[in-house]
Amino acid sequence: MRVSRSALAVLVSGLMAAATPALAADHEVHMKNQGADGTMVFEPGYLKVAPGDTVTFVPEDPAHNSHAVFTPDGADAWTGQLNEKVTVTLSKEGVYLYQCDPHMPLGMVGVIQVGGAGNLDAAKEKAETLSAGMAMNKGRFADYLGKVEERSDRLVTRRTPASPGSPAEHGPRDRARHGAWSPPGRCRWAACGPGRPGPATRLAERGADTS
Repeated sequence: MRVSRSALAVLVSGLMAAATPALAADHEVHMKNQGADGTMVFEPGYLKVAPGDTVTFVPEDPAHNSHAVFTPDGADAWTGQLNEKVTVTLSKEGVYLYQCDPHMPLGMVGVIQVGGAGNLDAAKEKAETLSAGMAMNKGRFADYLGKVEERSDRLVTRRTPASPGSPAEHGPRDRARHGAWSPPGRCRWAACGPGRPGPATRLAERGADTS
């Protein structure tokens, strides 16, 4: 079977497009005198990105910069100049802490999470040390790092092994969907359907019918 040149060109271009990785995203963080979190802020103060993404720090008011003060092992730190936009590429997974050098005592700090947060404990220790030197907004690092924890918890959901039909077998979504549990032996798991007997109960009923 012969394939025309045009058809072959379309096929090759399609294969190349499928093999091309998704483009990295660029995110912006604005350096402001006043924002949603109060005075002297990075906005957003907490940002989650994917490995390989870039973050651009944009000065909206004068006398601000962005300076990385804590990074994952092997990651490059950065120091932006006052009143200048700076773009950084974040390739290493983990938590990054950064500050505005002139306004660090006023709590102008931020947190970036790149992928997973394996260095979260070390980031918390560093943040606690830095926060001790702040005259204002001492709780900002803690607030932003609290958001890292929330998102890390959502990445891993495990079901605790349990006997069939027991409440522990059901995840939080099933409990929310079906409400209170049925009487013992009645399973409300989605696989059984609300109010239907659990597997153990069905076996017991089948044995009773054949006896």
